[in-house]
Amino acid sequence: MFFKAAFCFVLLFLLRRFLKHRRAAALVKFLPGYRTLLPRESFIGNLLPAIPGITVGGNFLFLNGHKKYEYFGWDIHSLISLWPVSTALYLADAAAIKEVMSARARFPKPVYLYESLSFFGYNIVAAEHDLWKKYRKITAPAFSEVRNNKLVWDESIRILLDLVDNVWKNKDVVTVDDCLAEMTMPLALYVIGSAGFGRRISWVEDTQIPVGHKMKFKDALRIVSTGIFIKLAIPKLFMKVVPAFRTIDLAFNELRAYMNEMITGRLNSEKVERDDLFSNLLQANNEDAEDERLSADELIGNIYIFFVAGHETTANTICFALALLALHPEIQEQLFQHNKDQMPNGKPPTYEQMPQLTFALAVIYETMRMYPPVTGIPKYSAEDTTLTTSNSHNEKFTFPVPKGTLLVIDTPGLHYNARYWKDPYEFKPSRFLEDWDRDAFAPFSIGSRACLGRRFAEMESVAVLCTVVSRYKIEVKDDPKFVGESFTEKKARVLDTKAGLTLTHTDCEKDFCLDIARFYPLKPLSRIYFLLSLPSPLEGTFLGITEVCLGFQSNPAVPLELILSGVGYGRIGWDVHSVIAAWPVSITLYLADAAAIKEVTSARVRFPKPIYLYDTLTFFGHNIIATEHDLWKKYRKIAAPAFSERNNKLVWDESIRILLDLVENVWKDKKEIVVDDCLAEITTPLALYIIGSAGFGRKISWKEDTQIPLGHSMKFKDALRIVSTGVFIKLAVPKLLMKLVPAFRTIDLAFSELRAYMNEMIEERLNSEKVERDDLFSNLLEANNEDTEEERLSTDELIGNIYIFFVAGHETTANTICFALALLALHPEIQETLFQHIKEQMPDGKPPSYEQMPRLIYALAVIYEALRMYPPVTGIPKYSAEDTTLTTSNLQNEKFTFPVPKGTLLIIDTPGLHYNARYWKDPHEFNPSRFLGDWDRDAFAPFSIGARACLGRRFAEMESVAVLCTIVSRFKIEVKDDPKFARESFAEKKARVLATKPGLTLTPVNVPLVFKRRN
Repeated sequence: MFFKAAFCFVLLFLLRRFLKHRRAAALVKFLPGYRTLLPRESFIGNLLPAIPGITVGGNFLFLNGHKKYEYFGWDIHSLISLWPVSTALYLADAAAIKEVMSARARFPKPVYLYESLSFFGYNIVAAEHDLWKKYRKITAPAFSEVRNNKLVWDESIRILLDLVDNVWKNKDVVTVDDCLAEMTMPLALYVIGSAGFGRRISWVEDTQIPVGHKMKFKDALRIVSTGIFIKLAIPKLFMKVVPAFRTIDLAFNELRAYMNEMITGRLNSEKVERDDLFSNLLQANNEDAEDERLSADELIGNIYIFFVAGHETTANTICFALALLALHPEIQEQLFQHNKDQMPNGKPPTYEQMPQLTFALAVIYETMRMYPPVTGIPKYSAEDTTLTTSNSHNEKFTFPVPKGTLLVIDTPGLHYNARYWKDPYEFKPSRFLEDWDRDAFAPFSIGSRACLGRRFAEMESVAVLCTVVSRYKIEVKDDPKFVGESFTEKKARVLDTKAGLTLTHTDCEKDFCLDIARFYPLKPLSRIYFLLSLPSPLEGTFLGITEVCLGFQSNPAVPLELILSGVGYGRIGWDVHSVIAAWPVSITLYLADAAAIKEVTSARVRFPKPIYLYDTLTFFGHNIIATEHDLWKKYRKIAAPAFSERNNKLVWDESIRILLDLVENVWKDKKEIVVDDCLAEITTPLALYIIGSAGFGRKISWKEDTQIPLGHSMKFKDALRIVSTGVFIKLAVPKLLMKLVPAFRTIDLAFSELRAYMNEMIEERLNSEKVERDDLFSNLLEANNEDTEEERLSTDELIGNIYIFFVAGHETTANTICFALALLALHPEIQETLFQHIKEQMPDGKPPSYEQMPRLIYALAVIYEALRMYPPVTGIPKYSAEDTTLTTSNLQNEKFTFPVPKGTLLIIDTPGLHYNARYWKDPHEFNPSRFLGDWDRDAFAPFSIGARACLGRRFAEMESVAVLCTIVSRFKIEVKDDPKFARESFAEKKARVLATKPGLTLTPVNVPLVFKRRN
């Protein structure tokens, strides 16, 4: 009774949540966007990486630029979360943003989101209405044009020359491994120390701690600047427990003490004219009426906020600018010549010369356009109102904005919007030398609440940039680890970002999560220490769930590098890396080393399959995928003969028959066929009908059949289709809930119907006269009957295995053919090579026969290259059954042997292996001809490797090559034109067309193609 009541309660709770969620979507007219469990603005939603359906992730805004708006069709989209139910609107429309930023009564600041920034005292960033006006009135004069800005300029150049003269000592070549940590972060820190606090700091270490302090001012400033995120995220109680956290806590206390001393000292001393921000703020405060003055806490709170805003954002901007100039030497040369024209004497530029340095300021502006410090500026609706947005065709759409709706000004979305910026993904500083749309540029925010420190940041950035470029030529450091990378790969690596208080370059070391892993007392951590010496690009993950979800993005147009990279291995230097989770404590090793992978897949006793990960695939019965040891051998012995030469010929013939049925009876005589989604409209049904025929022996037509057989509630064709698309829901949704939602009931019925059809087929073929059949199902039955009675498979085992072959043979092949067609559409020169090759082998123009298959080597090479770049299964799991070791290598062929504790999970990282430059030249390039010469078989694992390799490999090859040759011989394939993407570059088009999403296998999101009939 208790369980029934609990179930009803949970059910009602979920139903209520669903209805609230639905109502929230209706209130904004079902504005297109994301539907997730957690809001991005929540702490956990921001901490986690992007997980489809769970959260869009902390770095969501920058990673997606304007692509998400192009996908949804409007320059505003929604994000509606389920827990708690909330609506957020993301804006990349300049007119709508201007309206929101101007109408401050309708769209005030959500102060609750800024409360965490007021631990030193209330401040201008965390205030609104009258309190904000009070702070603005006193703080604005502190940023005086002449005095403070000139000080910023002079101190920026002085501190940079101190670095050049006393640290670099005028060396001809200075190598910096991390520009942010070694150069721009301390540089910005020392500038803010001097121009902000009036305390000069040198690059040369000072050793004396002042009386009454436990830390030098310089160290307190540095630790506070790097430790702010921990201070915000960690509860006060925990700050006293971990040594690293105690140091951060002490630094905050020390900085407060220093600022209190400075306030007291300057209030009690004789009046001396000072130009630093702190002194200007004190002076402006003292000039106000007593009841309007700021308290000591308010003074400290405001100066601290200016410190955060003026330090981290400027450090990141200068770092990004230097990186962009290193990647674009022609623009760097242009800047050098411009500086030379303005400073012919070679001396550092003066403050008075600043207005002439227009190209330097343009470089800074272009950097801030591409890498805005703050990616999202929040507002909320104080009343029920409306907003109007547009699309690329300038069509208007007005939608309601309910009271309480969160609105986020999406700065990257605005800055990469092709309506305002030509070639937005290109680095072009010259765009800021012409007329440009001021309303579409928001790195300092927009309107009356725009950043007070804009000129401070511009002074510092331009002064530093001009001084560096006039003395040094900047290049990206050569690294043998990345010897084969393309410009696109280099750019992605050098300009990689992470989400923080502001958008930050990623090279800074982060050991926060690893410290937690060492401290967190859940269970003995001795086995973690085995692997602390093994590199990890994640430095240990805090939540185990992130191991499963890393790399997956919810945006349909996510760049490929985020999922199919192999970049992590190059960055850390070895072809094996670790992920160590603290909750639950677990070790996972990711392998992209061909020799190590071969050892793991060969030594099946040491490295067996983790069966528990496959339990969900046994709902039809135990099968070859979800078993190990003797049971696997039994299934393999019976299943292997089913993939006979006869079956291969049937696959070939049926593939061509079904494709010609599509061409002749569906496409008919059309000269041009436009397909909005190649996967849904062509390759998925095509693979479905082929598996129906060559797998189950049941011919299916593209034309709809209307009759449901007696005793069934669904046609075989429909059952097959729904099972193929609904398998993920069947795996994810509890059995009890499958009966409640109509869509789930249909999926559940389809699974029951398919089982019933397979049971009938088994009965029918066992009881009928023996007829030679070539389909997989019949071959499996025949092989089973030829075995001894005790070795035979049960009906459930037969059905379980045929179902697994269906899933493996249907979805993977459909995806591979779709990727291959998309790649050919993007590379017409390779498509033409394939067409000419087919023409040579089939001069009569007839469909290729099975006997011609061995000659169609280029077609097979195209399929192999598609499988290399888009392997169906991205991770093959194993685990260590004993304490053992593995050896890995790097690009210099140095060896590194490391321990593998018993119970360690090992993942064969197929993309990591397939994009490894040790085995594949130019691995990110589509180059099928690499498979026509010698190539490393051990570095190619789309069908797995070793004794457990896929039985259906030839089945997949037959189907893919037959389909590819038949299509290419008859049609020229192109990417469908779309005015929404009229200005996109080839790299952007490639990223959009080849965007992927996670599923049982790696799946294309949406591949829009045009098939033009050849003469």
